[in-house]
Amino acid sequence: RQVLSQYGYVVAGSSVMALTVIVDMSMAAMLGPGNVAALSFGGKAPALVMSIAISALGIIVLPHFARVVSSSEPREVSLASLLRQVRWSARWIFALGTFAAVLLMVIADPLITLLLERGNFTGEDTVVVVSVHRMYALQIPFSLMTLIFIRALSAIHANHILTIAAVMNVIVNVILNYIFSRYMGVSGLALSTACVAVMASAFCYFSLRRLVVRETGVA
Repeated sequence: RQVLSQYGYVVAGSSVMALTVIVDMSMAAMLGPGNVAALSFGGKAPALVMSIAISALGIIVLPHFARVVSSSEPREVSLASLLRQVRWSARWIFALGTFAAVLLMVIADPLITLLLERGNFTGEDTVVVVSVHRMYALQIPFSLMTLIFIRALSAIHANHILTIAAVMNVIVNVILNYIFSRYMGVSGLALSTACVAVMASAFCYFSLRRLVVRETGVA
């Protein structure tokens, strides 16, 4: 029963998070012709980097966290150990994610020019896509840290936090999309996504910390 409820929270959270893509594309379409394509092209490289990193981390991190929590030590000790390892992992992931984000931002111009600038895709289009690309890249370290926190929450059977975070993300995403797109156009939608990633990372970490502190009394 507990497994089914935890699985239900994951499905619900993932389904709600899928709405952010629909929201972004819909609001990009409202900005005028070409903006949906710009948003799509600009997000491809950051999405590829995150997909590779998330796949690798998912294979390694969740089983490790699950072993820590299910160890023979008292639950208070195992939870305190889990929080320490989460913090250590998050620091390294943030550093590596920041490096990847900066690298993508630095090579954005030549990368987009090389891959896309041909035919009907002009220099003006490149400028827009490069801007979107850079805004999307900002989310990388925070999205990867969020994965660490989510895996830890799953290990202690707190997947309901994922559902709450997903609902918050969609609401904040819509609000920030509206605000940023008014001043930055389609790049504002990508910046909104990065801001949501920062918020989700903070929310998941502090939720995990609160749950551990409540059971162990150790911050």
